[in-house]
Amino acid sequence: MKQQDPEGKAALFSGVSRSSGPFTVECSGCAMRTRVGALGMVGLAVPLFLANPFKYHNVWLQCPACKQRRWVRITPFH
Repeated sequence: MKQQDPEGKAALFSGVSRSSGPFTVECSGCAMRTRVGALGMVGLAVPLFLANPFKYHNVWLQCPACKQRRWVRITPFH
């Protein structure tokens, strides 16, 4: 019987989630870009949502990558 290596392929791919959605969220803090769906976007905006049209990162909500409330930029995914 072959034993599985805990540091093998499963360790390489654990924690990786391939998200898909029509929006890209770019965080001003961690600089990560994450694809998010419409319902996911609503979840990130609750309980507080702010918008400032004069900033590059113009929406205040929770970053899906670092889980911190930060200024982010939301764009349609291309």
